[in-house]
Amino acid sequence: MSEQPKTIRRKFVNAMRGWKQSAGTRLSGLLVLLILIMPAACSDGATSSSTADAPSVTLAELPQTTGHGYGIAIIDGLDQTGGSLQPGAPAPNFGLQLDDGRVLTLADLQGRPVLLNFWATWCGPCRMEMPDIVNVANGNGDLVVLAINAHEGMDVIEPFAQEFNMTMPIVRDTKGEVMDAYAVRGLPASVFIRPDGTIYTIWSGLINENTLRQSLAVINEE
Repeated sequence: MSEQPKTIRRKFVNAMRGWKQSAGTRLSGLLVLLILIMPAACSDGATSSSTADAPSVTLAELPQTTGHGYGIAIIDGLDQTGGSLQPGAPAPNFGLQLDDGRVLTLADLQGRPVLLNFWATWCGPCRMEMPDIVNVANGNGDLVVLAINAHEGMDVIEPFAQEFNMTMPIVRDTKGEVMDAYAVRGLPASVFIRPDGTIYTIWSGLINENTLRQSLAVINEE
């Protein structure tokens, strides 16, 4: 015999109550998960914005070894005033961050001429020009050369640096952020920056020692 209508309604109501309780439990669990995730997300954002508050390091305090510590390139949290790559515009700022968290920024180097050289170990012209860049860097005590490697790891960077005795600081642009800031689309590329922090010129392609010295002579005379 079939169940009475009242009995059926009672079972239906109880089932609905059970479903609501289960749904409430699932919703509570979801809210707890969101609460746990939100601090982590906020923390990730704070990491980028706090870069500007990282302890600084001077050029002289960099490790006195080949590559000078092989710092990682950083952009986040640094003032990007300007943005133009035209001669006379402020050079886009970026930082070199050591393993211990200390940061040297391009802006910290104002007062001295700076050469940014973008390179990679697989790049034939980069290999051809590197001895000239090293010679110019070693022969000009006031010049700061930052050798910015594109997207490579230490397993190939370090042997290359030792082969060419790269005594200048090497910046590992693992994310290509500095390349993007300077609109570098091919390697090698060189950016000459005046002591006041403005761009003198950007050279795309292979550069020789004579051209390096001529450009630096103009900067030093200004």
